[in-house]
Amino acid sequence: MNKKKMLHQAVGFVVAAVIGFLVIFPLMKKYSNWIYKSFAKREKIDFENMGPEIVKNNNAENRVRVLSFTNQVPELMSISDVVVTKPGGMTTTESLAS
Repeated sequence: MNKKKMLHQAVGFVVAAVIGFLVIFPLMKKYSNWIYKSFAKREKIDFENMGPEIVKNNNAENRVRVLSFTNQVPELMSISDVVVTKPGGMTTTESLAS
């Protein structure tokens, strides 16, 4: 690639970056409050009752138990076949150790 073409590309990238910054930041400043408000209006989800409701709707009360906070994690893991939780190394380590 010749030097003239490389220079044209470099100048083009710089111009595009400058124009992007000149356009994007004012738009972000102008609409950020509107975007925040539109996301804040989302429906509130009742996570505490969601799990038991799903179990009940699927007729799994005798097979699945949904728990909130408990301090009996080691005992429960030792008698469990499956643990469903958020991803994390500590939970995986606890599961393997029990």
